[in-house]
Amino acid sequence: MITEDRETFSDTVEEEHSVEACTKCTACNTVCPVARSTEIFRGPKSLGPESERYRDPHEATVTAGLDLCSGCKLCEVTCPSQVSIQEYIRRAQNKGAREKGRTLRDWLLGHTRLLSRFGSLTAPLANFNPAYLVTIDIQRLDSIRGQAAVLEAVWTVRKTAGGETRSSRTVARETVRGDGFEALAAAHSRALAKLSGDIAAAIRAEAEQKP
Repeated sequence: MITEDRETFSDTVEEEHSVEACTKCTACNTVCPVARSTEIFRGPKSLGPESERYRDPHEATVTAGLDLCSGCKLCEVTCPSQVSIQEYIRRAQNKGAREKGRTLRDWLLGHTRLLSRFGSLTAPLANFNPAYLVTIDIQRLDSIRGQAAVLEAVWTVRKTAGGETRSSRTVARETVRGDGFEALAAAHSRALAKLSGDIAAAIRAEAEQKP
């Protein structure tokens, strides 16, 4: 007989009933709003108890689609066997994050104070009567961790009280100076600064035109 020594793995999952209580009735899949929206998310039954039966704490986590779970727990409310479906998904999400790191989206959403600062900057715009109307169409926004941030945008500038419409295109590629998300966010900030500078130059050129 072959035996293996394995350490106990725990991630504070409070299981009302064992994963083996899942009867594969797919009731959880029918109420999942994410599964109805995209095929990338294979449903709470597949990514929860069904996958949990085969997960090994010593093997790499298969994270495809896991980060799309919104954590609404409708699956758990619907489950006739009261299996902690979302908790299994969350545990796999956390393990995958420890192995591969957080995505830029998760990093930004996890820093609410930083997001609130950006939000406070837009507050004065609520009652602002602009002299120019600016339309921006972001056509490309790529994040390559440790390498570059790429921004491509088509934009137009027009005076609100008539005037010629100016349109142009900005392509910015900024080198990421580091491996962390902070360096990637800084590169995106520089790319956005270039876009802002191009638009500001167009507004100044329009303002300098004689009527």
